[in-house]
Amino acid sequence: QRVTWSHMKSTILKEWENQDKANLNNLLLEGGVFNPTVRVVRYWEVLVATSAAFVFFIVPFAIAFQPHDAMGSVNWWLGSALQDVVFIADLLMNFNLAYSNRRSFLVIGRTKIARA
Repeated sequence: QRVTWSHMKSTILKEWENQDKANLNNLLLEGGVFNPTVRVVRYWEVLVATSAAFVFFIVPFAIAFQPHDAMGSVNWWLGSALQDVVFIADLLMNFNLAYSNRRSFLVIGRTKIARA
């Protein structure tokens, strides 16, 4: 039987869709804490790292080389507000994210997560 590119592509996309559904179903563990092994959590970490890189590189550049009235613009304010929302959400997520202890067991207790 001849296999075409479109057949392979549709098969791969269906498999990814099934994996994404399975990942979203496994997002929350007992007690409502997030599963650290789910792909969505990895995407979130990439978003936070990108956001931090933006802050570390763009903000000092803008302070040094942009006129002060440009930093008071609506776009700058919205970007800054979005950064704040991402970092606050990351803080809340980390207080609700399970982790592996020294024996590689997943710790899901909120008090233990907060103390770690």
